[in-house]
Amino acid sequence: MRKPIVYLSAAYGARETIAVWTKAFREAGVEVKARWISGNHEGKTSDSDIARFAEEDVEDVTNCDYFVLFHGFEEQSSKGGKWVEMGLALGLDKPMFFVLENWDAAKESNVFVRWLIGNDIGRAFTNVYVCIGCILEDWEDKKRA
Repeated sequence: MRKPIVYLSAAYGARETIAVWTKAFREAGVEVKARWISGNHEGKTSDSDIARFAEEDVEDVTNCDYFVLFHGFEEQSSKGGKWVEMGLALGLDKPMFFVLENWDAAKESNVFVRWLIGNDIGRAFTNVYVCIGCILEDWEDKKRA
C-alpha cells in the first residue's frame, strides 16, 4: 500500500524550518511532494523559471492527498504564494491541515484560515507531530473504508 502524500505550504522564508519538518513527515512514513522545499528556486528570477516553479507547485498540490499549511514560521514577509496554494487545495477539495505558530496571530492574519478552521473544513495544530499523527490516522481510516 502506498504512503499518504502531503504538500507542505509555507512562506519561502520558512523553507529551512519546513525542510527540517519534511524529514519528520518522511520518518513517520508520509511522502512529501513539495519541490519548492529543495531550495532550487534560489536566485532564479527569469520568466521561464518563475513559470516552472508555479507549474511545479500546482502539480504538487494537485497530486497530494493532504495539504498542510504552516503559518507564522517565516523569517521574512511572504509574497503570498502559500495563500494561492491554499486556494488551489480548497478548490480541489484536499483535506487541509494548518500548523500554526500562534493561533491568535494566525486568525487575525487571514480570514480564510479562520473561516476554514471555524467551519471544520481544516484542522489546526500548534505541534507538527500531532498533525502528522492525525494525517496517518486519517489515512488508515481511508484504507479501512
